[in-house]
Amino acid sequence: MPSEPITDRAQTPRTPNAENATAVSVLELLEPITRIGVETELSRYPVHNLAKKGAVNIQITKRRHDGVIDLKWEVSYSDRYGQARQQAYKLDTIVVNRRIDEEGRPLPKFIKIGSLNDLCKDLGLSTGGKNKAIVKKGMLQNASAFISAKLKYRTSDGGERTLEAGFTRYSVVFTGEKLPDGREADAIYIVLNEPYREVLNNAPIRPLNYGYLKSLGPSAQRFYEIISSRVYAAIRNKNSLARISYSEFCTYSALTRHMDHENFRVQMAKVHRPHLKSGYITRITYEPISSEADEDGPDWMMCYKPGPRAQAEYMTFARKSKRLQADGNEIEAEATPLELGIDETVLASADPATPSIAEHPLEPELVSRGVSPNKARTLLAATAEGQRVMDQLEWADQLLATEPKRFKNPAGFYVYVLGENVTPPPEFESSAQRAERAQARKSRDAEYSRQAQLRIGYDEFCHARVEQVAKGLTSLELKEISARKRQKMSVSIQSFSQMTADNQRNLIWNAVKAEVKPRVELPSFEEFVAMREQMTPVKGSRRAGKGAVAPDGNRRVGKAAVKATAKRKASPKQQQELFGFAESAETSKERNEARNYLLTGHPDQLRFHKMLDEGRYEEFNRESEKVLAARAKK
Repeated sequence: MPSEPITDRAQTPRTPNAENATAVSVLELLEPITRIGVETELSRYPVHNLAKKGAVNIQITKRRHDGVIDLKWEVSYSDRYGQARQQAYKLDTIVVNRRIDEEGRPLPKFIKIGSLNDLCKDLGLSTGGKNKAIVKKGMLQNASAFISAKLKYRTSDGGERTLEAGFTRYSVVFTGEKLPDGREADAIYIVLNEPYREVLNNAPIRPLNYGYLKSLGPSAQRFYEIISSRVYAAIRNKNSLARISYSEFCTYSALTRHMDHENFRVQMAKVHRPHLKSGYITRITYEPISSEADEDGPDWMMCYKPGPRAQAEYMTFARKSKRLQADGNEIEAEATPLELGIDETVLASADPATPSIAEHPLEPELVSRGVSPNKARTLLAATAEGQRVMDQLEWADQLLATEPKRFKNPAGFYVYVLGENVTPPPEFESSAQRAERAQARKSRDAEYSRQAQLRIGYDEFCHARVEQVAKGLTSLELKEISARKRQKMSVSIQSFSQMTADNQRNLIWNAVKAEVKPRVELPSFEEFVAMREQMTPVKGSRRAGKGAVAPDGNRRVGKAAVKATAKRKASPKQQQELFGFAESAETSKERNEARNYLLTGHPDQLRFHKMLDEGRYEEFNRESEKVLAARAKK
């Protein structure tokens, strides 16, 4: 099975037309950019432990091919004050770096930082005693962090220098203590130690957005400091992506490096979240860059698409300014890579801009499963005609969920399944098949419901038509039938004589209609349905609308039909007696129709109709008897 890149992607809604916006329109969408200059050389190396828990050993060593140490950076902390963590990091980057930037170059030996109240306010903290103690401890942690370094760095004039020393960056003097010149400090001061001061005076300065820097949490802020140079390089070189490896980011941010993909994704998702939300980056992809033989463990290349905030920053920092030539004349020129703090090696190694490729509709499905966008597009373009890609992806999802330990490279498995056009087994049911099955079931249920409603409509139409014919009997015929029915009911229904006159008349009238019904010319159910669909008068009716049904399903019934429906409502005792009368019916069909009539208004009436339609008379008798017996008990 081939091994393919494990890729990830995260997106946030982009500002409409942000990529095509002018510098002015983009800037209008963001808060004002407040520039802060930070030296580019020592700031790239970590001094603080940004992990919330546990100790981090900051030790970076790089050797040449001949084994000679080319770079060394080690940080050790005071046992008394502890490791410089997130609060100390915020003090260094938000407060101290800004004070250093405000001094200009060359830097003085002493730099005033401010009172503890000032520092608390700069960090967005209340000025209570507890926060002052935290700030004071953070300053001492920064001042006591000991650095052992051997490195080469660029100077602002394009030269190169070497730093090989063990030092702390600065000492701290609190209010009321003595400065090295003997004066009493009227605020907190830092005293720059010479190796650090020399680098600050000679190294290039890169611009950062101070307002944005201050709004970020420590890990996200460190990410911004590290990636900004690469983002500017990508924008300058018209590349779509800025890149940095996960191992390099962890090394230079002093964050814990994870060796499994899931923990790596979770860790970086927290770091990326504020940058996606703010629009600094708009898309992220991960590509594996290590082999199984790599002793350092797995690694991923993290690729970022610069967003409108990054574009606005770059346009602000790279805008043209007047410069003095050797002949004394002023010209307009853009900021150089060095002035933007862009590493020339990063600029030179940046990938050329890639042409835009149309996105396949299923590309997001592959990308969300860890396949790189380019690979996803290539793979989807090569799929066979009629290939059920989503079915294959969902089958792979199921295998990965049930046997996660079996697949070390999930993204590679997806690529393999699609590339080889692997057919899922017959017993696998995809979401599309489930949807088809659900739709078929829904259609069947809808058809059954439609048929049941039609059946109810047909029954009610027949009742209304029979009622109409019964009312058309001559008085002599009606009197003769009614007398005969009264005599039969008085014998078969014990409580008939105790019923009210209205109830007796209703029962007799229903019996009359039952006798008249065989004489009535009624359409078959199929004819009724056909006439309903065509909105034509039903057979035997005098006019359209009386007993007819409109195409919207609403019956056109007269007052007689409404009254007949109301008369069906009898008390439980009367229903039980009617049930006995139904049992004495001469044929099973009449008995079933009588029982069904008694079930009018029951929630399961449609189910009982279906039993009769399908000829399940025994089941109907059994179920209807239970319902009617329960009614009689009530």
